[in-house]
Amino acid sequence: MLGKPGGVPCYCMSLHPLPLYSRHRALAAGGTPQTSPGGSPRRRKRLTPSPRNGDPPVTCRYYLPSRCFSASSFFFCRIGHRRAALGAYIFEEHRAGPARRCSFRPQHSMSDYTCSQTMRDFLRELPKCEHHVHLEGTLEPDLLFPLAKRNNVSLPADFPSSAEALHERYNRFADLADFLHFYYIGTNVLLLEQDFFDLAWAYFQRAAAQGLRHAEMFFDPQSHTTRGVALDAVVGGFRRACERAETELGVTSKLIMCLLRHLPVPECLATVQSAQPFFESGTVQGLGLDSAERPFPPELFTECYEQARRFQPELRLTAHAGEEGPASYVTTALDLLGAQRIDHGVRCVEDAALVARLASSDTLLTVCPLSNVRLQVVQHVRELPLQKLLDAGVPFSLNSDDPAYFGGYVLDNYVAVQQAFGWSRQTWARVAGAAVRGSWCDDKRKTELLDQIERVVAKYEAIAD
Repeated sequence: MLGKPGGVPCYCMSLHPLPLYSRHRALAAGGTPQTSPGGSPRRRKRLTPSPRNGDPPVTCRYYLPSRCFSASSFFFCRIGHRRAALGAYIFEEHRAGPARRCSFRPQHSMSDYTCSQTMRDFLRELPKCEHHVHLEGTLEPDLLFPLAKRNNVSLPADFPSSAEALHERYNRFADLADFLHFYYIGTNVLLLEQDFFDLAWAYFQRAAAQGLRHAEMFFDPQSHTTRGVALDAVVGGFRRACERAETELGVTSKLIMCLLRHLPVPECLATVQSAQPFFESGTVQGLGLDSAERPFPPELFTECYEQARRFQPELRLTAHAGEEGPASYVTTALDLLGAQRIDHGVRCVEDAALVARLASSDTLLTVCPLSNVRLQVVQHVRELPLQKLLDAGVPFSLNSDDPAYFGGYVLDNYVAVQQAFGWSRQTWARVAGAAVRGSWCDDKRKTELLDQIERVVAKYEAIAD
């Protein structure tokens, strides 16, 4: 711990691991279950280690043990929509397909269509609703350094010395461990209510300039309370930023508290109970479930969702499902958690009956194109089933997930989709309208946003490309 300026404890990055915190199981190369050497499983990335003579090819699954910020707490890092900690890996049998090296370098999709300047201007002006952005994933280098200085957080000696140098470094992550190293250091600077305000306010300013008009944002209390940060500080800072964004930028918003599904259910239930005042007051309007989908299916958290709804019967419910997990995770999230929309959900197309159900119920999917490419859900944006969803009548929105680390904010995702699919303005009006109708704002706000979409489309219909 570093001193107490103003009576508030400030924590320094601890670079030594505590005793390994084993909670999860995995398959060893021979298929025998064994306890992993640490935190939750990161998405499996295919590697090609040199096998011994006679050994089968193997893939690598990273298991990342927690790093500590105080002697009594563990901090789980957020990676896109997942959480993990940094460390060793174990091998499992390679089952299908050629191996490829795990990389966190951007894998931008090849453009099948051009996106003219006129179309870019149209997409920028098009009113947008974002439903899948993790506020902790919006921490940019130009905010990180001021927060570190303000909170007296010492950065490592080999850490880039300026925001410009750190931006450049983010463009050349060597591997997963390299990325996580920087992520840990960055999140460690968030300590005070003002820090969380500054984080969210910076997001609102950047996204509003890209046409954002309504946002429903995730935050992860367990990532902060395990470091000794009070939940009041986290929620208080985010709430103040939401109020200012509506007043000064015309952006309305909702806060969605997420549970880290790789943590034990009792801990998640305790987090729900600690948030009771925020649910009851309406300060937090939704409950979500994120972190690694496998091997943590939605049904594990039924009691957490039921408890939250007892605190606030009008609470909105969502869950990450059907990205790395199978389509059946989407079904169980709907049936057992009572989820009213699904985050990611792109694997729903593997189940025709589920697709028909989502279409008939107008259940929104919150898709994150650039994140899906960076995390190798797909190799190119064009591989996402967006056109299939449109054709089937399944509503979806386009979102940025963790924009500071994974390739762009909301407009960047719109442009990437345009370059991949070449949609008309009328198709974009349909996508933007679905995002509005799937939002959790009131009918008056929805009508305002739909009217704004119509005006922007009419304006650009009169402009030749």
